[in-house]
Amino acid sequence: MAAQRKPNSSAEQKLSPVPSTLNMAEVLRLAQPPADEKIAPSEDRMTVVWRVLGGTVLSIIVTLMVTVYQSLSSTLADLRTGQSRIVETQSDFAKKDDLTNRATQLWTAQKATSEAVPELRTRTSQLESQIRSLEQDRKEMQQQINQLSERLARSEGRRTAPATTKPATKAATKPEVGPPAPQRMDVSKD
Repeated sequence: MAAQRKPNSSAEQKLSPVPSTLNMAEVLRLAQPPADEKIAPSEDRMTVVWRVLGGTVLSIIVTLMVTVYQSLSSTLADLRTGQSRIVETQSDFAKKDDLTNRATQLWTAQKATSEAVPELRTRTSQLESQIRSLEQDRKEMQQQINQLSERLARSEGRRTAPATTKPATKAATKPEVGPPAPQRMDVSKD
């Protein structure tokens, strides 16, 4: 039926499906690139790739950056909470006022000790000189005791007969002056 129909208006005649040579030439002219701009085929392909994949690559990079930022942010938050826990536990170790008071007490004691050092040195030298003099006195007394014990032994020897002398016993020996000698103890296994 469409083939039997005849165009009625001039507008329908203009839109006829039969192409004219002039129309065909114009379409071919527009399809060709301008002579001024010559695009290399590799650059044309590259721009198409970047047009298609550029947005994807950019979104991947942004996603990675956001992920790294969130990771660093959470790690930093964990470090801050850990540091605050450490500060809380260490704050109980020593209070500042207690530490200051104890340091003041130690400093005062050290000052008093350093002030007493010269007095102690003089007292030590006095005691050392006393010890030397007492040691000298002890040696002199020991010599006198030895002399007296020898005289006593000689005088007792004259009184007793030389043939009837008794063997010396521990009680008859001369007494020792000074610190007692250490005694040996015989320890035997049972």
